[in-house]
Amino acid sequence: MRSVVVAVATAATALWVAKASAASLLDCNSVDTAYRTVCNEQELRKLGSEIDDELARLLRSADPLTALLLKRDQVYFTDILGADNIPGFQSHNDKGYARILAALKARRRGLTELRAGGVTTLEGDWSNVFANVTIAKAEAGSLTIAIKSRLSYPNENRGEVDCAAMVTAAPGKDGSYSAAVGKDHEGRLDIIRFRLQGNTLRIVHEVNGEAGVCDGKPHDSDRDRRGGADVLTGSYFPIGPAAKAAGATARAVAPSFDCAKAENADEEEICADPEMAQADRNIARLFREALRRIDHTIAGYLRADQRSWASDNSTDFLFNLQPGSDKAQSSVHHTSAAREQLFLRQQQRILLIANLDEKRKGIEGVWHGYNASLTLAPAKGKSDGTLHAEGSKWDVEDYKAYCNFTSDGGSDPAPTTRSFTSIRPRRRRARRFRRNSSEAGTMTSRGDDGSPPGIAIEPRRIFGLEIPPSLLARADEVIE
Repeated sequence: MRSVVVAVATAATALWVAKASAASLLDCNSVDTAYRTVCNEQELRKLGSEIDDELARLLRSADPLTALLLKRDQVYFTDILGADNIPGFQSHNDKGYARILAALKARRRGLTELRAGGVTTLEGDWSNVFANVTIAKAEAGSLTIAIKSRLSYPNENRGEVDCAAMVTAAPGKDGSYSAAVGKDHEGRLDIIRFRLQGNTLRIVHEVNGEAGVCDGKPHDSDRDRRGGADVLTGSYFPIGPAAKAAGATARAVAPSFDCAKAENADEEEICADPEMAQADRNIARLFREALRRIDHTIAGYLRADQRSWASDNSTDFLFNLQPGSDKAQSSVHHTSAAREQLFLRQQQRILLIANLDEKRKGIEGVWHGYNASLTLAPAKGKSDGTLHAEGSKWDVEDYKAYCNFTSDGGSDPAPTTRSFTSIRPRRRRARRFRRNSSEAGTMTSRGDDGSPPGIAIEPRRIFGLEIPPSLLARADEVIE
């Protein structure tokens, strides 16, 4: 969305900074490096330097998108390594020393096997920091995909991944393939989808149940059997010599912005994924069309809402990638969950912008913004003009900052007469809609006079939507 939203807030960029060239893995030449304990070990320091050299070799010959994703892959490896701020090793037989040594050796070997250059076919061997993949021809135009993942995070209770899966994938549209890779006790299927994105292989793991395909598991036998790391979704890089198959080099689906200038984690993920890149283009087109239809004042409100939504994307993606809400798993990666949520946010945005109701008069109807949704309708069984309100409010930076509200009340005596109405509830106005004081999960703030809270969505506006009946079910699923 860089081409449409001129200035996106950068509150989340401190968490994820894209550099023009890859930084040194261990930064041993820095006086205040966080890796001093590891840098003091000659064997580990040498391996870190060799990894830097191998990555630099790949970056020199990689196209801009592949280079971007290789550097992101290295950031993920740094998380897995967990070698910063270690107090010390007891000896070279120390368990922590052995884990870091094994991880560095595996990373060096993995980078040595990678190659940069043109890709013309899905068939062959692929790898990233999380897993290795082999794709081969099967019958009737299908492909077999074999995935093997083995990695160890510092948090062994949640971060041990050791698995393998092999399935036959059927062809779909746009050069993609898909296959079911697991079924849970309720019959829900996990799905693997893959296709080329430029010179990389993009794999998406749709986790639809509790099949537990390649996720980290606790080592003990307690009752908590939640999976840990979920790492199959990602960008994979070719291994070994280029395929001899004839054909043109694969083209990447480009989003609305220049991926060579991507700065935030969500932008890198969109560049990596052809489906999400196309969704970004659709959002940009719909946004431009909406701005041409609405008046100058409302266009300003919509631009502000768009900037806030875009800014929240990076925060939300990182939150879901390594969810701090679960302290037992906050150090491990959840690439599938993070991708799923970001794509859901894109679908939500498309639904909002495509269904803006610029002809609305009055306040009844469905309203939505980047962090709130609201439905206003005549209250059932009442004929005195009472309205019934239901909605939600959320904050992506705090998983606890979410509430649902419902209430009956009246509207302002002189509602706005704009043909395209945007609502900006204020506390004065909000108290006109009282919530049921016995309802759980509602807002807890009170008015200045101590009255019960009402609908407090300030300081942002929400926009009227005209959603066709055929989309109502989808609206409930996507918006909420």
